[in-house]
This record gives sequence, structure tokens and C-alpha cells, in this order.
Amino acid sequence: MDLPLETLVLIAVMTIAVVVGLLELKYLRGRRQTKVDAAIERDDAYNAVSTTRAVADSLRQNGRDTTEADVLIYKAETAYDRREFLSATELAGKAKKVLLTCKEKDLISMPSPAPAKEESTEVPSSLVKKMPANCLESRFMIDSVRGMTSGADEKAEAESCLARAQACYEAEDYNGALSEAMKARRLLTPCPPAGEKSYPSAVVRLPPPERSSANVASSPATRLCPACHVETSPDDDFCRKCGTRLEG
Repeated sequence: MDLPLETLVLIAVMTIAVVVGLLELKYLRGRRQTKVDAAIERDDAYNAVSTTRAVADSLRQNGRDTTEADVLIYKAETAYDRREFLSATELAGKAKKVLLTCKEKDLISMPSPAPAKEESTEVPSSLVKKMPANCLESRFMIDSVRGMTSGADEKAEAESCLARAQACYEAEDYNGALSEAMKARRLLTPCPPAGEKSYPSAVVRLPPPERSSANVASSPATRLCPACHVETSPDDDFCRKCGTRLEG
């Protein structure tokens, strides 16, 4: 019995779809398996390289010579970075075999470590920033004037001077800042009452008055003790040193 043309076309299309589906499923399954195998190779290589590196570090700390193994581990890490996982795993295995037979370091033939160079705490002169003139003086004067108090009029004018001093300081005009701050200080410094004289607090020592020749001539002559020959006062009746009676 002859089938209609439409039925034959439908059967052909379904057959082609089934074949294509089977082929795609087989391809996807193979591709997925390839990805799984690549991931396993990568993980195995990473574990091998990291484990070998840890073993080499531990042996080195215990005084073993791991120079040959370190070279192989370096090559394995380079191969891992290039995504050559099988080569990295193989090199890590060779490094493990070398670590099993590594010997202790020959401390006699090893060069002695160089002494640590002491770090100087001195700041080089080229890095020292020179302070501008009157920078510190103006800052000190402004801070000291802030705590001073006086009358209402003087304080208002002093605060105006102080504000100008602060503006000059921020503009890096330190001479102007010092001048305005000193004006504010003069306004806030109390003046002594009128008619009252101020005296210096320091004690001035004056030299002893010189004896004139007239005074020397008018003073009575001194006497000498006849026993010990020490000068005595005209008012003394006895020598103050030996006690001999003095004649008038």
C-alpha cells in the first residue's frame, strides 16, 4: 500500500531528528568527560606541587640541602602555570624522590652570613625642611595671646588683631602674623595706673663707695700690738688676738 507523500516526509524528518539527537548526545557526553578529566588533572597537579613544596620547606628548616629538589619544584610550578598539568605532576614526583635522599647541609663549606647593616636613624640633610623665618615665633605668639583677657574695648580690638594674625599665618605671611599678634598682646597687657612708677624686679648691687683721701687723712691712725704686731682699732684697750694691754 502506498503511503501519502506527507507521511513519508514526516517519517524522514523524524528519523533525521533522532539521528542528530543521538550524535549530539554522544558528542556532549564525550566533551563533558574531557572537561572532567582536565579538572582532575589540574587538581592532581596542584596537590602534587603544593605538597612537594611544603615538604621541601620543612626539610630545609631542619638543615637539609634541598637545592636540587627546589629546581624541580620551580619547573613544576612553571609547567602548572602553562597549564601543562601532566608535566607538572611528573616533575613534582621527581622532586619528591630527590627529597627522600637529600643530605644535611655542609655548614663548614657554606659562606658565613654577612652581618646585618645597622640602619641609621639620622635624617639626611637633604630631606630636612627648613622652617621659614618667624614661623614658630608667630605660632607661639598667637597661641599665647588667645588665653589673655582684658577690658571689653581692648579685647574686641585685640581679637580683631588676632584674627588678622591668624589669616596672615594661614597665608604664610609669618612676619605679618607676628606683628599683628604682638599688637594684640600689647592691647591685652594691663598698663600700670597713672602716677605709679614701675621698678625693675632685679636687685642691682652697687659697688662700695670709694674712700676719699680727705676721709683717710681725718681718720685716726691705727695702732700695732706690741706683742703680736696686729693692727688694732684706736678704741681697743686690749689686743683682739693675743689680749695684750694696749697703751693709750
